[in-house]
Amino acid sequence: YTPVGKAEQGKFALEVASKTLPFYK
Repeated sequence: YTPVGKAEQGKFALEVASKTLPFYK
């Protein structure tokens, strides 16, 4: 279990979501 890795994953997911969301609207 690594909090740093978890944060990185969350940041990555957020970035991907913010980049892909406009395409679906």
